[in-house]
Amino acid sequence: MAFTVSLETDTNRYTGPFTVGKTLVYKHIITNMGNVYNPNTGFFTAPVKGVYDFNFYVYGGGGPIGIGAYLRRNREKLVMAFTGGDDHSINASNGVSVLLEVGDVVDIYLPANHRIIDNGNHHSTFRGHLLFQV
Repeated sequence: MAFTVSLETDTNRYTGPFTVGKTLVYKHIITNMGNVYNPNTGFFTAPVKGVYDFNFYVYGGGGPIGIGAYLRRNREKLVMAFTGGDDHSINASNGVSVLLEVGDVVDIYLPANHRIIDNGNHHSTFRGHLLFQV
């Protein structure tokens, strides 16, 4: 069980900023072994109880708007990748290993007044895999 996805297929596009936060829906599926990532909702749903490892990368370009997102478990914020205040291309990343129960949901959440960009180079990605069952 593993997946790797990027925000856009080949379009150069910002997502955000929005007045309220929202779950990011990654459109480009690179790997989705076990169909654990849902490209319609943006959710990874744990099929078995175990320890999973997740990483995500956000990319953007300068200005006063923050570039960042949270990784959440069941809508609870676990870690954030954030950067801002630069006039050039900037990126940030973060990751976590976490115990999940069957049916737990993991997503990447774009907070209000933040944005990220992606294009055919697939800079903004989300990936995860099962380390071991418990």
